[in-house]
Amino acid sequence: MKDAVYHAVLGAALALGIAVVGLTAASSPDFRFPEAVFKPYEQAEVSAAETMARQRIDINTASAAELETLPGIGPKLAEEIIDYRKAHGRFKSRKDLMQVKGIGEKTYEKLEDFIRVG
Repeated sequence: MKDAVYHAVLGAALALGIAVVGLTAASSPDFRFPEAVFKPYEQAEVSAAETMARQRIDINTASAAELETLPGIGPKLAEEIIDYRKAHGRFKSRKDLMQVKGIGEKTYEKLEDFIRVG
């Protein structure tokens, strides 16, 4: 029983000592966190940006159902996009989407953050 109490007190003292040293060092104006501390956060930001870009719908390969998930695109415009793609080939840029009948500048502005050309 004495050993268990001894180990508990020793563990608590060790944890307290580590906390005090860490807080003291972190409050020092000359203290710098190791690069390894920041790496996971930088990678998370890049991964989030990549994920967002991948979630954009590729207007060259999207089905009608996928196109209909875009703002301002209903069944009729989705079919117009697919028909245009079949007749003229792949879109070379996102702005080429304005060549589709029914998609003007205002509709394109709603779409541009949600689409990509792969």
